[in-house]
Amino acid sequence: MVAMVATIIVIPQVAGAAANPPGKAIIQNPLGDVSDVSQLIQRVITWMLGMVGILALLAFIWGGGLYLLGFVDEANVKKGKQVITWAVVGLIVVLAASAILFTIRELLL
Repeated sequence: MVAMVATIIVIPQVAGAAANPPGKAIIQNPLGDVSDVSQLIQRVITWMLGMVGILALLAFIWGGGLYLLGFVDEANVKKGKQVITWAVVGLIVVLAASAILFTIRELLL
């Protein structure tokens, strides 16, 4: 197991080091090829949309679990419906906000 993890970590480092000229370190930009602030903002917004999507999925799963297991306690059915409803509302608000931001960005540039 340790050998497998070490291989996954070490091999890319060695392969990357072979491409660099001796005595010169090349640092790659973790954001990719961002050349101006608007591209940086777009990347941050896209990343945040991905995180919101993951959180919405987790909320749907949590609310669905509460709803399905509500036969034990009727309050869980109500709570599950509320969680799903607010997950949908939150997702709609975030998607609308991102659409507005991207529209404004296109109009300004």
